[in-house]
Amino acid sequence: MTAKTTSAWCVYLLECRNGKIYTGIATDVEARFNKHLAGKGAKFTKMNPPAHLIASKSCENRSAASKLEYHIKQLTPAKKRALGVVWNDTIKDLMTMRLKEKDVEVGYLYLTSAKQYRAVLAMHGDFMIYAPSLEGTAPLTVDAPTMPFENQPFKKCQIVTFAKKDYQVFAFNGAEAIKHKLDEVQLAEVIAQCNAKSAIATLLAE
Repeated sequence: MTAKTTSAWCVYLLECRNGKIYTGIATDVEARFNKHLAGKGAKFTKMNPPAHLIASKSCENRSAASKLEYHIKQLTPAKKRALGVVWNDTIKDLMTMRLKEKDVEVGYLYLTSAKQYRAVLAMHGDFMIYAPSLEGTAPLTVDAPTMPFENQPFKKCQIVTFAKKDYQVFAFNGAEAIKHKLDEVQLAEVIAQCNAKSAIATLLAE
């Protein structure tokens, strides 16, 4: 697991190379884990070198984190691992969602849980046209030269059908959100990539 940097107090679980589980608290879990790796995090991890982070959970404040840490330390290693699975599943649930129809907007980019980018190109009435990338598309970066829809046929469907797919928070243009606004150049590029200009005109004329 890759723990995200945060200013909130978190309880974290890490597994040592010998299978032992360490429980700690920190405001920056990733930085704290790196200290453990360097042998500077705690006496326990200095004696039991860490292998990887299992999970982390944000708490309201340091007091709440310390109380949770104490209770977790009373658990067996097996129960600690099971708790880590629950935490990770909860994070996954929070990072994916079904959209409401009002969340679907023209000119926005979305990413499904199958890692398929979808750009909404036009909407009229109950129907819409969007550009889908291949599933499993690599994450877009600031260095990506083009949008990921080259030679991918556009699709027409009901807005409610589009919204029912599982979508996830993703990074684009330096921000993380469930959807991102495309600029005029990007939107024009997507329309050209999937050859959707005529279909958009037809939909809007209906």
